[in-house]
Amino acid sequence: MVAGGPAAATECSPPTTCPPEKTGEDFEFVHARVGIGVAFGGTRRNLISIDVGGWYGRHREDWNDIANGPYKTSKMTVLPMAGLSYFFAVH
Repeated sequence: MVAGGPAAATECSPPTTCPPEKTGEDFEFVHARVGIGVAFGGTRRNLISIDVGGWYGRHREDWNDIANGPYKTSKMTVLPMAGLSYFFAVH
């Protein structure tokens, strides 16, 4: 997934006091998920399952500062997740 584009132009005076302007950003990530389910009951119509997973990636932004020139920022993103579910088959 990649996103980017120039920010809207702003006017300021003098130019050295202008806030930095974002010129682009991207977010690279990896997603993994595993789970297991157990069917039970006489006709195996009930299912209980659990799963775990997560997202891991890096969010980068490109900035342009009038006084100091272009620079980049970066931060790591980690998002764990887990789930428990119950399913009953009607048919």
